[in-house]
Amino acid sequence: IGQMDKVIENVDVGEVWMTGEVGTSQTFERIIEAIETNDVDYHEPRAGEIYDIGPLVLEILHPTQLGNDSNNNSISMKLTFGEVSFVMTGDAEAKSEASMLNRNVDLSAEVFSLGHHGSSTSNSESFIDAISPDVAIYSAGVGNSYGHPHDEVVALIQEKGIDLYGTDVHGTIVVKTDGRDYSVLTKKDGTISPSSTSS
Repeated sequence: IGQMDKVIENVDVGEVWMTGEVGTSQTFERIIEAIETNDVDYHEPRAGEIYDIGPLVLEILHPTQLGNDSNNNSISMKLTFGEVSFVMTGDAEAKSEASMLNRNVDLSAEVFSLGHHGSSTSNSESFIDAISPDVAIYSAGVGNSYGHPHDEVVALIQEKGIDLYGTDVHGTIVVKTDGRDYSVLTKKDGTISPSSTSS
């Protein structure tokens, strides 16, 4: 949220998706002003919506409706390009993951962007098992005060034999795919273990 107004002002954005929560911070107000000033479309996606964007299929997994918890209101989605899928859940926590599991949607994906920066409040074992990813990626600053990613999540991912990448260790991470194969490109080399992370 902190840089969205800069993105809107510097990139040709057609539509912004937000949960529908209303904020009172200056950051939130800057975003709304940038949306209005730049005549950008606005949408509040809900679970079950499916979009075909050229060859890309985007399915909204969560939320079905807004609750009173910002993290659990996070927009979660599955993106599929050919035979390669990605699941991204924002800051959604275990409660939201359970809701997605209970809806019996196909969560399987090759790549999973770990929930809430690799926090133990997200990334439940049953949710990870349903996705069954080959690759997990998290975004976290080096030495962040939240201790992300949490040791138990790193250990769980490694126990399951899932390749793990994090911005605190690898810098910028890019996944490239042609719809059949994919590759993970990183700015830096590194190995993640519970002791090597910021927690």
